[in-house]
Amino acid sequence: MVSQKDIARRLNMTQQAVSAALKDAANSKGTSKVSLETRELVIKTAKEMGYFSNRYAAVLKSGRSRLFAVIHGAVTPDWFEKLRVLCEAIEECGYIPWTLDYSHYKGGAEQAIEQALSSKVEGLIFAVMPQQTDLTAVKKAKVPVVAYGSMPLPGIPLVNPHKEEAFGWIIQHLYEQGCRKMTVCWSMPKDQVDIHSRATAAAASRALQHFSKKHRLKYRHPITVLPDALSVRDEYRDEYYMGYCLAQEALKRRDRPDALIFPNDTLAIGGMRACAEARVRIPKDICVTGFNNERQSAYAMSPLTTVAQPIEIMARKTVEILRRQVEGREKPSEREHLFPCSLVIRHSSLFGKEPC
Repeated sequence: MVSQKDIARRLNMTQQAVSAALKDAANSKGTSKVSLETRELVIKTAKEMGYFSNRYAAVLKSGRSRLFAVIHGAVTPDWFEKLRVLCEAIEECGYIPWTLDYSHYKGGAEQAIEQALSSKVEGLIFAVMPQQTDLTAVKKAKVPVVAYGSMPLPGIPLVNPHKEEAFGWIIQHLYEQGCRKMTVCWSMPKDQVDIHSRATAAAASRALQHFSKKHRLKYRHPITVLPDALSVRDEYRDEYYMGYCLAQEALKRRDRPDALIFPNDTLAIGGMRACAEARVRIPKDICVTGFNNERQSAYAMSPLTTVAQPIEIMARKTVEILRRQVEGREKPSEREHLFPCSLVIRHSSLFGKEPC
């Protein structure tokens, strides 16, 4: 088993310096005992050597759990990567990540929060939390909280991608390609599992409404599929199937859209299947765009135009805010920290071009 002494020997530095770098020890003024360069070098070397700290010994010695709990809903494909990056950011700050999926609890988010608080977590990160979540227990326990990629919650700082701005870029790009009948496609969730997609779709709708008014285009209300339409197969949680149903609904319309804007890539890829079955060519006859830049988006039947979020930067900012609260260096506020995204243009939005 690799020890701190082994890392110190490889880097030709003292064990105390290695320990300080791994713990990112800070004094009351918030200044680090080691330089940023030394800390990054030690962390990199520790990962290469397969070092794992003895967390239980550290907890027993300090009397602190050093746990940061991430409370989240059912994980969609794009959220696997976000949670992985978030957990890495927590570990880099010397804390222990603990993910709790509240969809597995009968009592929902409140029960997951109760379990986290009973385990003496030092901080909470809410990822995609229902707005009606009862936060009484959190306020009573006075445990610091940050919301990550979530809906606004009272008294809690929020870290989010600038979705409305990003959809504005998608819409501008589609407009430049010649699209004039753009519409947003989104499902109406049966419960709160799909709340993230709903919030993203709402941002897309606002962006399209603003753009349509500015350019004097007819605003097309979002195409939706109600849960009842999916209840026969009970696949409302299958986002590929939801996207398929949404595109089917769009293609039935007499005044068919020339661009379908989906709130995530999984829905968009499901929509592509419906277009293929209807022999509607992408992007010759219709454009399709997504959001999140999921890994499969580049390998769709028509490589998908989408938006990439700065998930590493957002994760580090979330953990930084939480850590500053834990250390008493920052007071909680309802401020929303918005981060710009990047437009990833691929074949699916090049209106009029032949299919791949």
